[in-house]
Parts: sequence; C-alpha cells; structure tokens
Amino acid sequence: MTIPRSIGNPSQLTKLAQPWGTVSVKDRWHQRVRLDTDEDEAQDLLPNANHRNELRKWWLAFPQRPGETPNFGLASTCEVNGKEGLLLIEAKAHRNELEKKTKGKSFDPNTASSNSCRNHHRIGEAINEVNDALMAETKRCWALSRDKHYQMSNRFAWSWKLRELGCSVILVYLSPLPYTEWERAVKAHSRPLFPTQAWDQPLTSAGGHIFVPCIRSY
Repeated sequence: MTIPRSIGNPSQLTKLAQPWGTVSVKDRWHQRVRLDTDEDEAQDLLPNANHRNELRKWWLAFPQRPGETPNFGLASTCEVNGKEGLLLIEAKAHRNELEKKTKGKSFDPNTASSNSCRNHHRIGEAINEVNDALMAETKRCWALSRDKHYQMSNRFAWSWKLRELGCSVILVYLSPLPYTEWERAVKAHSRPLFPTQAWDQPLTSAGGHIFVPCIRSY
C-alpha cells in the first residue's frame, strides 16, 4: 500500500509515534526506503555510515547483492525520550494485504546462485539471533522466522538490530481500517510469532534505547 501524502507531515507522523516519539519539521522522512544503502534517503535517515554497513553485513553474507534487505513503506527520523530515533511504518490497505504475508522468504535452491544461497542462510541466522535475544529479554516464547511470516519477522528483526546500534525505533503497522478491526487482524497475524502482549510495550536496551511495535489506524 502506498502511504497517503496526508500522513507525511510532522503532526500526523507524531500522532502515529505517540506517546513515545515526536516528529518535527527538522526531521526527514522518505517512502519505500532501504536503510542499509548509500542512497541519499538512507543517509538522511541513518547518517552514520558504519550503522548502515553493519546492518547490511549482519543481514547478508554477500552484501554486494542488492534487493535482499527490507524495504520500509515509510521511515522518518524522530525524537524518542530525548534521543534520536526512527519511526518505521508498514502500511496495509486491508486485511487480505496483511494475511497473504504468511509465507516464508521466497527461495528456490534449484535455481539460486551460490551467493543467494549464502544470503538466504545468513538471513535465517540473523532472524534466529534476534528471536533468541527477544526470548531472553522478555521471558516469553517468540518464533520469528525466515520461513514463515517473513515480512513481519524481518521488520521486527531490523527494529531490534537498530535499537542495538543505538537508535530507538517505533515500528507502526498502519491501516485505514477501523482501529478495533485492524488491531484484531494484526494480532491474529502475529500470534504465531510472539505473544500479543508485545504490542505497544517498549523493549528497552541496556543503553536506554527502545523498540516498540504499535498498531495504528488513520
């Protein structure tokens, strides 16, 4: 789903980020952006080149191959508890657009190149790393996976990794559906991956940065 232009302004973005974050006119936001690249949009959002490189090397065994890192619907810089952070938005127009994302990462070992196979393996390792960390941190069962519900799994994995790099993250699942209907759909979709109590509960790192997943409608 293309995010409406009306969402891309400080007041509307702040409504999505509250109560944890605020977006001001000094912040930068871009639609359909990969955070690990050297493109201008990624540099706007993550000016630290080491962080962008770290993300790419963490996710890919062969980082020179483009197109295998998550593409966020909208990403904006923001302030979270007085620190620099990111607002990441995943937008869906309707329930079916969410529900069809239950599959794993597309991969055919019969046609994939050796570098694609290496990347596929590394992505699985990265998601498992985050899953284990979240289980230890929350003392709850998590099941983030490369092989099922891949899109939501990679959104959570990258949000956690950004937090570990020192960037607080507010991850928003957004839809024009009525909030109660949308909340029910998102929680049903996420139930195989983690407890529904994880939504709207900030996870704080030892350095004081947070990752909080949210459900919002507009």
